[in-house]
Amino acid sequence: MKLKNKIYLQDILMLNSFSKKCLATIAIAAILHLFYKFIKRKCTKPIDYSNKHILITGASSGIGECIAKHYYNYGATIYLASNDEINVEIK
Repeated sequence: MKLKNKIYLQDILMLNSFSKKCLATIAIAAILHLFYKFIKRKCTKPIDYSNKHILITGASSGIGECIAKHYYNYGATIYLASNDEINVEIK
């Protein structure tokens, strides 16, 4: 049985520039959508950090401060270390 709607590589190569860009955009959008669904599925269940002890260096500002707040909000016992004075407000 012969299929009438097969798309061959030579047919794609004969498309004009605009059609190729549209096809590439659709392919990228599909890949990003699948990646988003994969990440969303993996990140929906928060991890329980109660009874966990975490040492965070550089916790006075920047990434260290954000990490400290994140783990504190999920119930971890955190220990902060920094060269500067630590003034962290947990929100």
